[in-house]
Amino acid sequence: MASSPDQARAQQAKKDEAAAANKKASSAHEAGLASNFGGPAPKYYLDFDQYGRVRILQTLVGGQPEQRFIYVRPDGVSYSVADVRANEIVKLIRNDFKNNKEGLRKSLYDLGYLTEREYTTRSETALNSGILSAANEYTTEVVDSYLVEGKTKFNPFTSWLKTKPSAGTGAGDKNLPLRDINLIDRDVVRAMVKDVYFGELQKEVDDATIDAKTDYYMNQIKTGTLTTVKPGGKEDVRTTTAGFSQARLEAELQPKVKTEFTEDYNQAQSINFLSFLSDLGAR
Repeated sequence: MASSPDQARAQQAKKDEAAAANKKASSAHEAGLASNFGGPAPKYYLDFDQYGRVRILQTLVGGQPEQRFIYVRPDGVSYSVADVRANEIVKLIRNDFKNNKEGLRKSLYDLGYLTEREYTTRSETALNSGILSAANEYTTEVVDSYLVEGKTKFNPFTSWLKTKPSAGTGAGDKNLPLRDINLIDRDVVRAMVKDVYFGELQKEVDDATIDAKTDYYMNQIKTGTLTTVKPGGKEDVRTTTAGFSQARLEAELQPKVKTEFTEDYNQAQSINFLSFLSDLGAR
């Protein structure tokens, strides 16, 4: 409690100054994320490796792609981009677990980043390879969460590792459902939605309609597909729910356009029919 009006004003001034500093830092953080990972020409971008098997974070050095890793500090905001060649990410993560290396080894084994042999032989080389594999998955999840969900604060690697569901040993015997999520950039989905409306109506519609449909399909993407396995006598039956696809988006949206914009749709069809007749007469 302030003991005088002057002290109250001084305290409020400090609060205002702190709030302004936080706002400035937040703006700088968001601008940095946009420059590094967003927009049409980011400094770092996600793409498949040279074999087309694993998505990795890359940057161009001398015109050639090189892999990078994200390392988020405990505050969940500040981060650095680590180089694989100098073993930077391995050093950073091993330092985080310097007092619990065996805990790190066990977590990597439980999550499938180490084989049983690699775990039981306590191979240091395998441990470093497991760290790289886990760090790559962590990196892609961090960048995806920014690009797709707009997140600007992230779990540090140590927290992320704890929240991952353990594969464990014999996990395949549990017949647990498997959910696959194929993340797609929102701008790409929005462009698909706009194309359907324009194709049916021959004109653009309001942004509110486009955004609402885009939100719907982004939720569909985040839901992903769910695969269940039912053991049978002669064969197991695997069932997978339908997931997002451009074909599904078009099949669902096209009938809705007719009911949402009936008058515009009928007018577009009339114009198309007249154009068809005109083409016939010109032949």
